[in-house]
Amino acid sequence: MVNAGEVLLHTGADASYSAAIDTTTGYGYFGTSGADPVGYVSMIDLHGSTPTLVSSASENIASGVFGMLGVIIDTSDADPAKHYLYVGTATGQILKMSPGTASTPPQVLATLSPTSNGKAGVIHGLMDTSQGYAYFLSGGTTYVRVLRVNLSNFTDAGTVQIPIGESASAGQINSLRYGAIDATNHYLYLTTSAVTATHGVDNPDSPEICKINLQTAFKSATGASNPVNGTDYSVCDLSSTVAGAGIGRVGFNNPVIDEGIVIDAVHGYAYIASYNCDNSNSNLNLHTWPYNQSIVARIAVGTGPTFPPNPVASVLTMQVGERDMTCGFLDAANGNIYFGTDNTYPAHVYMIHVGDGTQPMAEVGRLDLNPGTANPYPPTGYVDGITHPNSDAMQWGEIYLRSGIIDPTNNRLYFGTDSVPGQVIQVNINQLPFVTANPVNQKGISGATVNFIAAATGSLAATVQWQVSTTGVAGTFSNIIGNPTAATETLTLSNITPAQNGYAYQAVFTNSAGSTTTAAATLTVYSLPVLTLPANITVPATSKNGAVVTYSGTANDVVDGALTLVCTPPSGTTFAIGATTVTNSATDSGGLTSTGSFIVTVQRSFAWFQDQYGLINADPTADPNHTGVCNLAAYAFGMNPSAPDRSQLPNVMLQNGFLQISYPRWLDAGDLSYVVEVSGDLQNWNFGPGYTQQISVTPIDSTREQIVERDLIPANGASHRFIHVKITH
Repeated sequence: MVNAGEVLLHTGADASYSAAIDTTTGYGYFGTSGADPVGYVSMIDLHGSTPTLVSSASENIASGVFGMLGVIIDTSDADPAKHYLYVGTATGQILKMSPGTASTPPQVLATLSPTSNGKAGVIHGLMDTSQGYAYFLSGGTTYVRVLRVNLSNFTDAGTVQIPIGESASAGQINSLRYGAIDATNHYLYLTTSAVTATHGVDNPDSPEICKINLQTAFKSATGASNPVNGTDYSVCDLSSTVAGAGIGRVGFNNPVIDEGIVIDAVHGYAYIASYNCDNSNSNLNLHTWPYNQSIVARIAVGTGPTFPPNPVASVLTMQVGERDMTCGFLDAANGNIYFGTDNTYPAHVYMIHVGDGTQPMAEVGRLDLNPGTANPYPPTGYVDGITHPNSDAMQWGEIYLRSGIIDPTNNRLYFGTDSVPGQVIQVNINQLPFVTANPVNQKGISGATVNFIAAATGSLAATVQWQVSTTGVAGTFSNIIGNPTAATETLTLSNITPAQNGYAYQAVFTNSAGSTTTAAATLTVYSLPVLTLPANITVPATSKNGAVVTYSGTANDVVDGALTLVCTPPSGTTFAIGATTVTNSATDSGGLTSTGSFIVTVQRSFAWFQDQYGLINADPTADPNHTGVCNLAAYAFGMNPSAPDRSQLPNVMLQNGFLQISYPRWLDAGDLSYVVEVSGDLQNWNFGPGYTQQISVTPIDSTREQIVERDLIPANGASHRFIHVKITH
């Protein structure tokens, strides 16, 4: 946070207790609490690097109308000239004012004197433009009333009255004074405020946050004031010391909530900052400086008409002396809330990181505003923690922050002060680190070392944390653990592996204002291409030369994608009978080559036999040369069909009383099967382990073997025994 500067308001325009901003036109409006007999609405130009005063519209406000405690603005109309101001006054009127221009101050267009609230003075204003209503809080000695104004016709739309039990005792300022609106779910939230002039000493009221259902509370609220009922209104008592139930602690007086309430409707939380919270059991010693500390509580508000069970999600205790926290603001985009302080010399602005409500709250920034010229400081006789009259802005500096607005688009806060004259102070927020160097994509071979480099600058010191996404730049990033360079501007990755290919890396620079993330860069790791090859191939020969074999494979690289696969021999080659090894290789753009192989086996077949001997009649059972040996037998036993070598035919003999047969067979004839069968009657033939036994297998050459197999039934024990080789094609 940076104190960018301030502007002094007109003399008499002091005690700026209310403020509104029109971010579409770049103007802010601050209303004064006092200025009797004429109130002021100061128009501030927010376009420049610091605020400038356009005008203080006192001359346009009727005499006797003062205490501009409820300045709100309706920006829902597309025409900036219709961005009307609605100002609730301490004298009971509601003013409708033009927004003004760079040369014309706001003008009073109409005045509403509500009857439903008994013309009570306004102490706070809120707006729900989605419903077309403005709401003004008014206080009394035993009640709080909420007045609704219809913005479309600027009429009194009724008043609801908070139950008597929620107000302070007679003669004191009513405890429910300030609040915020959840325009998403249409609830109005009120908090307990100071009930005595010393802001909490012997405070008889427990801290509370109250919820009014704006959808139901005003259904019958016309004419006279109507009390809310159980469906319109609920209360969360925060005085308990039980975790989750309250914000009180043993040894602490009940904290008082002044203007410090912020609603995060998206995540369902209210944040309340206490005005003070004493760490003793006795009365506050206001003459000891500093004398106490504030707390910030996160309250779950839910989306229904009542608070959820155990609504106190967490409590943050500020440092000793950090207290009197008032007007608060939400920077939803960055998950931060800001609170100013009232009775401190000088004023302070605290930055609390709250995130989305799931993480612990943390004070991440404190800005001390400018002190005055008085010496000693605080001025002699004026103790910290008490508001004093005649608080000259030059002598006492920037003090008493009682109103404010946030401009999230330009990352600015504007605070109105209770000094004389009033000031509007600009605080620049979210002074996030500014990235000056994004990491760039890196490439390397598996096992190499690569560096990612990033840099950022800013007015606040920043730390760096590198993050990685294992699924690329669109994936989820997480902090890198265990690498000491992950906390430096240069991230070093040693011995990179193929598994890291496609990983994305980014750096997060963090200072007290928040975090800024660089663009993500991708790591490319070259590794051996992956070959996908066919399994070993076995095909029958189609001629005496073998067979033409086709096949396909792929090569892919994590960097280059599909690569060209080089196969030797190539697909479509005529492979000879037998086994041939096909070698394959692919090379990626990183120069890495992968190789692989598979085997093509061409088996002997009847087609080979036919082509080898030039058979015209391809019928396996034919004997075209009249040799007494059919084509299939000649093929099966390795004979020339024109002149068969009969010694290659099966040979049957009686061996040790058993029939035995010997025959040659091909090792590589895939279309043949040889089965030895036995029979006792030439009608019923049997085969297999129960009928025959293989005696020997003897290699003849690299392509054939000699088989000897016998009958298991003795020949001399049967009237007839027969044995043969059955050839199946």
